[in-house]
Amino acid sequence: MATEIAPLATDVNPLQVVGHKLDKSSVGPGKEVTVVLDLRLLAGFHAYSDKFKVFSLLPDGARIKDVVVSPVVQFVDFSGKNHQGIEGDSSVTFKVDLPQDSSTIDKLQYEISYIACTPKFCLPQKEVMTMIPISDGKPSLGARLREKMSGAIHLESDLEAQLSANLA
Repeated sequence: MATEIAPLATDVNPLQVVGHKLDKSSVGPGKEVTVVLDLRLLAGFHAYSDKFKVFSLLPDGARIKDVVVSPVVQFVDFSGKNHQGIEGDSSVTFKVDLPQDSSTIDKLQYEISYIACTPKFCLPQKEVMTMIPISDGKPSLGARLREKMSGAIHLESDLEAQLSANLA
């Protein structure tokens, strides 16, 4: 039996990233971090575990390894064959080797590639992107200290200029 592509449903993307877990304090140049993305697959769909791929989009040079989807369930696809994959609420866990030469890492961005089927049809390969902000939108402690020190230096030079003017 040939794979049947869903009529008029090829732009459906049944997978959503609904949350993430990451120890943001462990993110830094040259470090390895573990990321868990919480997933939700529309009812009636299964996604093949052996077709899951995770690609790092940001930061440049980050490498993904040890990709695991869970919980893995058994299912029979449209061809009547047994397969393993995910359904409903699940997760994908992976490790990321962050590049050594990154001076700042303010976000991590990933693309998940997968194939999902129902008992009657398969969708063509789909992708879903997600981004995890690392900073809270506030300047880092180092940036805040540099800004305060810069202000203090300007204040000190203003005082010196006023003293010089008063002594002259």
